[in-house]
Amino acid sequence: MYYGCEKLETNILEDQFGIEKILRAAIDNTHPDEFLYMLSAVNQEKHKSRTSSPNCERPKFYWIFKNVDYERWWSSSSAVLLLSGPPPSGISQAALYIVDQAKNTKDEASGTEPCVLYFFCSTAAGTDSITTVFVRSLLHQIVSHTRKKSVIATFLCALLEGILSRNSATDMEQWWLDVENPIKKILNVSQSCTNENCDALMAVLEAQQLQLYIIVAGLENAKGEKREFISKVREIVEQLQGRDLMVKALLTGRVDDEIKDLLSGVPVIEYDTERKGSIILHSLLWVCLTQNNAECLNSLRFDNTRYNKISKEHKGSIEWLWTHEEYQKWTLSLTSRLFCIEGKPGSGKSTLMKYFKNKLLERESNANSAIIASFFYSYRDGESQTSHYNMLRSILYDILQQDESFFYHFQSEFRRYQALIRGSSHGDHIEFHYESLKNILRSIGKHPSQKPVYLLIDAVDESSDEDRRDVLQLLYELCSNDGCCIIKVFIASRPVIELQPLIRKSHAFIRMQDVNKPDIQNFVHSLLEVELQLELPRNILYEAKRYIFENAQGVFLWVHLVGRQLVEYIEKGYSHREIFGFLKSLPTELEGLYQRIITNLEMNAEKGRTVVGKRMFQLVLFMHRPLTVSEFQHALAIAEFADTELTPSGKSFQEALIIGIEKRIIHCGCNLLEVKGHNGIFFIEYCFKWEFNQM
Repeated sequence: MYYGCEKLETNILEDQFGIEKILRAAIDNTHPDEFLYMLSAVNQEKHKSRTSSPNCERPKFYWIFKNVDYERWWSSSSAVLLLSGPPPSGISQAALYIVDQAKNTKDEASGTEPCVLYFFCSTAAGTDSITTVFVRSLLHQIVSHTRKKSVIATFLCALLEGILSRNSATDMEQWWLDVENPIKKILNVSQSCTNENCDALMAVLEAQQLQLYIIVAGLENAKGEKREFISKVREIVEQLQGRDLMVKALLTGRVDDEIKDLLSGVPVIEYDTERKGSIILHSLLWVCLTQNNAECLNSLRFDNTRYNKISKEHKGSIEWLWTHEEYQKWTLSLTSRLFCIEGKPGSGKSTLMKYFKNKLLERESNANSAIIASFFYSYRDGESQTSHYNMLRSILYDILQQDESFFYHFQSEFRRYQALIRGSSHGDHIEFHYESLKNILRSIGKHPSQKPVYLLIDAVDESSDEDRRDVLQLLYELCSNDGCCIIKVFIASRPVIELQPLIRKSHAFIRMQDVNKPDIQNFVHSLLEVELQLELPRNILYEAKRYIFENAQGVFLWVHLVGRQLVEYIEKGYSHREIFGFLKSLPTELEGLYQRIITNLEMNAEKGRTVVGKRMFQLVLFMHRPLTVSEFQHALAIAEFADTELTPSGKSFQEALIIGIEKRIIHCGCNLLEVKGHNGIFFIEYCFKWEFNQM
């Protein structure tokens, strides 16, 4: 049984207008409950209720809710936004959350609630027409919420107009004779007429005069009807906007090329694309940018070369760190903290920092989910490796690369630089300004995250003098913030003036030479007995090891150089007294030992060794980058032709090339030069930072 239909007199059936009049009367008297029963729609609220709305304030969802495009869409009164991402990105849960958020909003001026309509494309699987199901599912929500007969009448009358326009009087008469339920007949006859259903929905929506939300989730589930469905949804939204209605449309799904084409011109947030990807949607078209320009990460990327050149820790060394009182105080704190390690040159600070970076996640259970960002300053690797600008780039790259939820701290600035290069003829490479990088790092201190962030900064003494104090102050401020993000800053350095105020204010401090004596002792033993294999009587070897250990003052490099000097000395024959006289003649400070070695080089009777040695040091110290063994060999040969014309392929030049160059490096370099392997290519690298003014 249906509401509003009286028994019809047969004489009226002969007149189409009479039929129309009776149908309209039936429409006007249709009860909402009866209408909802007959409406072929999917109850979206039932589908939604099967899944609880998630807590979208978690970092997993920052790519949406902290995105500037989402914030712009949410704060506007009329806008369209497309969200694209795979299921693991949380896009389905986000759609549920946005529906609930929209329902809980009110117009500040009038206090009225918005009309929130939503549709999950997956609910239409197996239906004849997803577009019709979409239209009627939205209508179902409106009628269920308003309970207004006028809404039903507007929709049915619009459908009836379509039926009347395509049927003659005779057809209508026959159509009517077969009718048991005219309302159901109208709905059934128009079921496959997507245009008429869309027009009828438009008529209803235009009459609402409220802030309107239309949320369509899972566009990829439209399957074979994807093109028609998305086109109709877009058409409805644009028509509503064209009539100055306040409509906010949000479309979600896993975007493919077809959807991109259908929604060309619609702003999009595509999961992790702006941070790492190569394609963004901007303005009225998809803009395909080169990989370097599209990626925020690439604009921050910097090759910090020092890390791979740092010596690995000696077996069993540095284990003391994990149980040291100062370290424990720093690491166990539930707030941001600064940890400083200061030490003499060659005391193992960089080795410790590399060891800590490699072992942190393994040794500290509370750091399993931590973000680890690091930078190793290096005077020897050129100006770029001493730059504070590159340090900031590098640690911000590490943070963003490990966790995409931090991207919103970068997005506004990244977009601004993108806009600048699009309107500029001065190249297409994005470069963040120095102050922008500082501001981004400051904002990360306020990041609402459960993950601790470790910033490991090595060799501050080798950084650029310019702005060093300000950068150190910035790092200290990060450790003093009250934000949600726990930031653990670990700094290692030789003594420098700018670091002293931080050491006094630091939350934990270790002086390297005060704690590494057991490591020095093990190193002395390993160097003399295993690596150098000194052939000395056991009593002399024992005394030599003890003397070197007691005078090392915590400096591994001093031990290494003294060991090498001792090897050279005993090759000429020795007595017990001579060995210890020689050891005691060696300066116990590293710089003094360098000076002695260089002085001996200059005084050496082998003139050729002195000349070649000087050239070697000049090349190593003053070249822009470390040289390969082959480059070093050729550079030494070129030096002999400083005042003559040189032909590299000529016989004279070839005869000047040193055969056995690695042996010559050891002989003439006085153990201050060493050949290190790096990615299969040998580089010359000097093992000290020393003013080379006397040669």
